[in-house]
Amino acid sequence: MARAAFDPGSLMNRALGNPAINLLKGGANNPVILRAGWPAAGVVTTARGLAGFYRALIAGEILRPGTLQEALRPRVDGPDRVLVLGTSFGLGFMRPSATFVVPSPGAFGHSGAGGSIGVGDPERGLAIGYVMNRMANAISGNLRGIRLLQAVYDSL
Repeated sequence: MARAAFDPGSLMNRALGNPAINLLKGGANNPVILRAGWPAAGVVTTARGLAGFYRALIAGEILRPGTLQEALRPRVDGPDRVLVLGTSFGLGFMRPSATFVVPSPGAFGHSGAGGSIGVGDPERGLAIGYVMNRMANAISGNLRGIRLLQAVYDSL
């Protein structure tokens, strides 16, 4: 992954750096970026809102439980050609993997640029949202979010 990060022609840089958001004035908070509505990069929310989304998912308020279970079934599992690490995805949701480090094999959610993370864990009835005021230099998750998730699971 480090090699891909330093190679301007890598799939990772071509996919994630077009445009290089961190070079824009205001970065991800640039009004042009916020208005763009990019799929997979357009969520602007609070931690409470993100956790509320996952709470509503696992409570069956957004999708019927059977539909959610089907969406969580792994569809892709293995090395990601862009991120150069192992990933696992259902339909729109990340599953536990090297790019989505969660302590529970039944958890699902998504990590985001800068270290944000949203998690739903139906087995434990748990929903977590973590966002930060200052984005880290992380493509998918970072130690702050991972340690917070571990602390939450350790407290159960």
